[in-house]
Amino acid sequence: MKKIFVIIGSVLVMSCTQYLDVVPDNVTTIADAFQNRNYTKNYLYTCYSYLPEVANPDQNPALVAGDEIFYDNQAVRVKYSGNVNPQKIASGQQNSTSPYSNYWDGQSGGRNLWEAIRTCNTFLEYVDTPTDLEEGEKRRWIAEVTFLKAYYHYYLFQLYGPIPIMDANLSLNASTEEVRVHREPVDEVVNYIVRTIDESMEDLPNNITSTINEMGRITKPIALALKAKVLTLAASPLFNGNPDVIHLTDNRGIQLFPDESADKWTSAKVAIKAAIDAAHQYSNAELYRYQDDNLLSRQDFAEPILQALNSRQVVTEKWNSEIIWGSTESTRQIQINAAAKLTTSERRNGSFAQFHSPTMRIAEQFYSSNGVPIDEDRDWVENGWYGNRHTSKLATPEDNHQHYLKTNDYSPLLHFNREARFYGTLGFHNGLWERADEAPYILNGLVSGNAGPYQNEDFSPTGYYSKKLVSIYTKPEEPYGIITEQYSFPRIRLADLYLLYAEVLNEEGATEAEVFEYVDKVRERAGLKGVVESWSNHSINPAKFTSQQGRREIIHQERLIEFALEGERYWDLRRWKKLSDQMNNPIWRWSIYEESVTDYFSRIALEFRTFQPRDYFWPIRLSSIDVNNNLVQNPGW
Repeated sequence: MKKIFVIIGSVLVMSCTQYLDVVPDNVTTIADAFQNRNYTKNYLYTCYSYLPEVANPDQNPALVAGDEIFYDNQAVRVKYSGNVNPQKIASGQQNSTSPYSNYWDGQSGGRNLWEAIRTCNTFLEYVDTPTDLEEGEKRRWIAEVTFLKAYYHYYLFQLYGPIPIMDANLSLNASTEEVRVHREPVDEVVNYIVRTIDESMEDLPNNITSTINEMGRITKPIALALKAKVLTLAASPLFNGNPDVIHLTDNRGIQLFPDESADKWTSAKVAIKAAIDAAHQYSNAELYRYQDDNLLSRQDFAEPILQALNSRQVVTEKWNSEIIWGSTESTRQIQINAAAKLTTSERRNGSFAQFHSPTMRIAEQFYSSNGVPIDEDRDWVENGWYGNRHTSKLATPEDNHQHYLKTNDYSPLLHFNREARFYGTLGFHNGLWERADEAPYILNGLVSGNAGPYQNEDFSPTGYYSKKLVSIYTKPEEPYGIITEQYSFPRIRLADLYLLYAEVLNEEGATEAEVFEYVDKVRERAGLKGVVESWSNHSINPAKFTSQQGRREIIHQERLIEFALEGERYWDLRRWKKLSDQMNNPIWRWSIYEESVTDYFSRIALEFRTFQPRDYFWPIRLSSIDVNNNLVQNPGW
């Protein structure tokens, strides 16, 4: 017996024993895979198994395809034993012959999401087969898989733009023309995804009651949060009246991208507010604040350090109060890649790789301790960013860097008097690195230092380290082991919805008070004053918040800061159509091969990157278009 499975671009013929890895060896047909509840549950989990791993830099293009993280190729080969395909996209190497991070065909780091959708459709077609599956449980499973089908369409949509809609698997008797599907217009794709999410919500649970067995499975707040993100994406400049692609039509003459519509911001506003309300009501979600009674009572963990931990542990404390949708994948490897070597023994035993390296641009984007951008701060604009300053020159006790920097040594001005999120997100030479059961360490990034490029392996090529992605409870285990604290890498957290809500309110023309209500909630958790107070008292442009464009810039920067290193920056810059502005600039590093601290803190260009307008929408592989000539290629490819 043969089964035909339709995928976008070609027809794939397989022997039936090859079609799904989780099907037991004695199963010979798809119907057999649903013969009882347990087999059906395995198939349900297979539908989940296609979710891209958000903590995996080879599977999550948003981690390294932009300008946020730089990977040294030699370090990757030595330690990672694999490829980081999205970085090749960041370096301008994307192509249409063999695309990197190919989620259309499942190649070069991407998973085949059309196969994922086909698997979901198969589940929905056969879920009535088992006789021992209770009705309530069956309805929940159907709802989960319906949501997953919507999510996989959404993921393809944000990468490729207009996509085919595969609401059901094609018949075995489908004609050649039926198999050669078309890409559908943006509005139809968005409406389908939203409609499918709505369909799933009736039978999704409000929350997870069994934290051991079910965390990560889909709930109503997750579905509402995704709906909010879908509609915000559709309202954003990349899709809403984008003049660069408005001309794209298929071979039927159908226009694939829409004209601009302000109503889309209204639809997004309603969806985001519903998602926030559901998160509060059903999940008891609230902005996370770090709490550890043991550390709170220790004198070496001063209040500013604990405040910085808010921005670190909101990512690395498993299933904390802010996570609406978290991942169940292992976070061990990304912590190994990100953690700095803090002791001589760590340098020798190779415990941590260190090469998941933030760029200097991320260090520059954080606010000053006054809560405004450093290029707008009255105390910063005339003092420079990169010159060295001795930490003994503390002007007042309010100089907050005294809690984060090594005393009696030099650091660049860039590291002085920054907001707490800066110190909670980034590690750097002469900065403190906290572990739960020890006094904070001083990171030594000089050439012969514990975290430096010793023997030219396992080092940060930029001089910055991804502290935010390493749990405070992760540490080495002598002589060569590592104890990693597993955490649920956030897919969506509450602050995401808060800042999206502020964004759409501003685009719709709401008042300053309405717009900044949710922004200020996030800022207050970071130890900052509200927007109006901060700009009025400290900015060289004190009236910035009074215009819609000024508010837009403030909200955008707040998102870039709050979600630094979490993989949101790439998607945000993309939907705002700001990737061109950011990517066509050099990546800078500190002079990491120096032994003198004052020489170390000299700025050097690391790589010059290029970004073209065509890079906003990824290419469909040419061979797929050759098979299905109804698929129009994205512009520029």
